[in-house]
Amino acid sequence: MGPTDAHPVPGVETIGCSLHPLGAGFETRPLGITDNVEVLSQPDVHWRVPATGPICFESESSYDWDALSEVAPVGERRVVLPADDPWQTVCEALVAPILGGGSTVVLVGGDEAKRASTADQERARLP
Repeated sequence: MGPTDAHPVPGVETIGCSLHPLGAGFETRPLGITDNVEVLSQPDVHWRVPATGPICFESESSYDWDALSEVAPVGERRVVLPADDPWQTVCEALVAPILGGGSTVVLVGGDEAKRASTADQERARLP
C-alpha cells in the first residue's frame, strides 16, 4: 500500500489504484481513499507509439491456445520492455502476470537511467 497518510494534501481527494494487472478495484478499499474504478469521468491518456513489427498475429503463426500452457506464471511486479515478437510481449506483459497474480509496468523507450528510475518509482523489478 502507498503512503500511510491517506490525504497527503489536506482538502484534496485521494484516488487510489490497486496493483491488479487488469486494473480491478481494491478488494478492501482503504479508509479515506476513492477507488479509481469509481472515477469514470477520468480519461485514459495514450501516446501512440509507431509499430516496429507486425501489428497483429499472422494467420500462419505457429502460436495457438496450447502455446499459452508453456507460459511461466509471474507473481511479482516487474517491468516489461515490448519485444519485436508480439506474442512474446503478450505472454510477458499480460498472460504471465494473470497466471501468477503479478503485475506489469510496460516501458517503451528511455535510456537505462530512466528505466531504472521508473522501475524504482513503480516498485517493479527490471528484466
